[in-house]
Amino acid sequence: MSNLTRVEALTVAQTAIKLVNDFLISNGKNVEKELRVPDDFKVSDVIDKIMNMTTSIENCHNEPSKADIAKQALNEEYKRDIITTLSDYQPRTCTMICSDNEHLSNLTIQKVSALVRQLVIDGKVLKVSAKGGVSMFYIEKPSDETEDLPDSKVAE
Repeated sequence: MSNLTRVEALTVAQTAIKLVNDFLISNGKNVEKELRVPDDFKVSDVIDKIMNMTTSIENCHNEPSKADIAKQALNEEYKRDIITTLSDYQPRTCTMICSDNEHLSNLTIQKVSALVRQLVIDGKVLKVSAKGGVSMFYIEKPSDETEDLPDSKVAE
């Protein structure tokens, strides 16, 4: 069974309130009193509030924030720095990548590792497992410059 999202839950609640509202009205009951709606409001106000909440949640998830866009741009810049660092075709660990590039040296190893992992998934960087389970990363030389590169490529 999957988890019910907030939007789905609010939609169900909205439908339930409408059904209960219609049922109470058809049976001649005071809807606001039966549903314990605060004195200043009507059931239609509650339904409108739920609709606004649903719309607000949907909008939040559809559009990235300015901060998210800025982070994505900065991450792309970091990825370019990683590729530049690896452009000598020498395999490196994430720690080595950090220490070999001044722009990346202020990042945590975990951050660089996450960015390198994305580059591996995108096929821009290759991964090889060295002795002791240490992962090293490199860019493959073009076919006319091929020399001795690690043989065991492992995709992450």
